[in-house]
Amino acid sequence: RSGSTAAVTGAGFVKVDNIRGNTAANSVTVVAEGGSTTTNLQQGLAKAWLSMNGTGTIAVRDSFNMTGITDQGVGLTTVTIANNMGSAEYSVGGASGTFIDNSDNVRFGLSTAAEAPTSTLFRTITREANDDTNRDVTYSFAQVHGDLA
Repeated sequence: RSGSTAAVTGAGFVKVDNIRGNTAANSVTVVAEGGSTTTNLQQGLAKAWLSMNGTGTIAVRDSFNMTGITDQGVGLTTVTIANNMGSAEYSVGGASGTFIDNSDNVRFGLSTAAEAPTSTLFRTITREANDDTNRDVTYSFAQVHGDLA
């Protein structure tokens, strides 16, 4: 077919602007590499991600589905999600470091229980692994997985 529905190129590629499950709108499965299992496409996608500079005046380098960051003090950042998550029960992964030389030993962490994530934001903390003090870092990355609202 061609037009607004779908187009198959001469090389066999399908070109579409939107994918919607045939039996359920929220269920598109992809056959895995081995051919015997499937992966739910929506569940496997990162719903948001962030690359930021956490030193000086903090700044977003690049992001997807994030509206901004707020400096909460040394090593502490609040990250706001643009399109809300379905609940506060989502997964955030991350990494951080200054990458100046091999002596850096910084670890990335998420907020404490007193600062639980919500469907619209989460907090990060970067700490020095050697003495467990908060530390601003040059590079900080976060990825969000879960269900959008």
